[in-house]
Amino acid sequence: MATNTSLCAICNLRHLTTSSTHWCPECEEALCVECKEHHIISKASRGHNVIPISEYNSLPPFIASINIFCTYHNEKYTQYCVKHEVPICYKCIKEHGHCDELTIIEDVALGMKSSKVFREMEQSVNDIMVNINRIRSDRESNLKILKVKKTQIFEVVSRFKETITRYLDRLQEDFMTELDKVEAECCDKIESIVSSLNAQYEEMIQCNAEIENIKKYVSDIQSFLGVKKIQKNITQNEQLIQSMVQNKLVEKVSLDFTFDT
Repeated sequence: MATNTSLCAICNLRHLTTSSTHWCPECEEALCVECKEHHIISKASRGHNVIPISEYNSLPPFIASINIFCTYHNEKYTQYCVKHEVPICYKCIKEHGHCDELTIIEDVALGMKSSKVFREMEQSVNDIMVNINRIRSDRESNLKILKVKKTQIFEVVSRFKETITRYLDRLQEDFMTELDKVEAECCDKIESIVSSLNAQYEEMIQCNAEIENIKKYVSDIQSFLGVKKIQKNITQNEQLIQSMVQNKLVEKVSLDFTFDT
């Protein structure tokens, strides 16, 4: 829902143009200094987490776009349909009349940021980041080993070259071409894995940042709605890491050779 954050919403209703200084995520309204003071002492809104407008404007798009208003009716979400796992407003209730369980959204979202689901989500993100670091370090180490091994093989072949005929020089050339090809193929595969892990790690950093921002700046309802998307991203990354392990993409790769006597 598009919102003008530069002007105080309350003053605007009174046909006054007062610059806003704070933002209320619960009401999705910008407030000036005076209206903010009334807002935090009002019985209906004293529990709202009002934040400086500068902090709201600097929020990542994912956090700022968590909407507590129905996209179909532009009414505030009041209930949650457990069957379809969607928030609904009072106008949506007619469409969900045959659903088994409708719950007040404040009740289902209460304490979301301190819930077991939220803690497990944070732990999952941290676990994935640890696993990515471990696997990435192992793969990068393997890259170094491959390069060292290639150098060692090259030195052995070079020394042997001095004791053989020109014919063996041609064999060496063919051999080094094949060695470069094998080493390049191995490195390409590992570098592809490292690149994928880097992308996953960046996603987990983003998830971690989004979790922190949810904890600091948004309401329980917005937390509840935002968690769904983050959990889906976490699951996809967990499955990708499991797939790497199952497909033996993280096993060590080595180079070796033997002379044909």
